Amino acid sequence: MLAVIRSRPAWRTALQSGLESLVLDEIVRQGLPVPITQFPMRLPDGIEIAVDFAWPWHRVALEVDHPAWHAGALESHRDKHRDRKLVSIGWTALRLTD
Repeated sequence: MLAVIRSRPAWRTALQSGLESLVLDEIVRQGLPVPITQFPMRLPDGIEIAVDFAWPWHRVALEVDHPAWHAGALESHRDKHRDRKLVSIGWTALRLTD
């Protein structure tokens, strides 16, 4: 098992959900550029986040929202706040829901 874990490229960090795994599989299947997963970023207000999928060379972030974690008003407000902060630093913020 350790050999398998060590063989993973450094840029490919663990995914956070099964839905993210499905999305990554589809990105690869479609022949799209492979994103960096769980891409760490610091927003202008100092908050550190990890973007589910990022193409930093294009300044594109994709967040995969599962209803279990993103269904309430508080979560929606937090997500929109993050998206606005990403846009303010020149990124395109995309969201994909289940």
